[in-house]
Amino acid sequence: MFKKKTEVNGTHFKQLFEVYNELIEGKKFPYLYYAEDSSVIISEDGRNYAKKYEFSFPKVCNAVIVSNLAHKLIANFYFKFNRPAYPFKVFNKFEEAERWCLDESAKIEKAA
Repeated sequence: MFKKKTEVNGTHFKQLFEVYNELIEGKKFPYLYYAEDSSVIISEDGRNYAKKYEFSFPKVCNAVIVSNLAHKLIANFYFKFNRPAYPFKVFNKFEEAERWCLDESAKIEKAA
């Protein structure tokens, strides 16, 4: 979760990815991006870093929860032009994103 009135840059994503890797110990988990409100800004170098290092940790899927139409358009634009190699979906509600992530995780477990 990104807190209110936060600008997320490349350094923040680097720290986020490093801490996440320590926590998951190489196991795959769903990844949810959620902002506390619509005041969060992801800087250009933040977007570039996230794209360049998107494979720096294992993941089942990415869910992005948006709170307004502008953020939904940006997230869908990212998805359209930067297709990830894993399931990626944009949601309006946290509960829907969480349910989808659990379904994606169940698919991985069945395939194993």
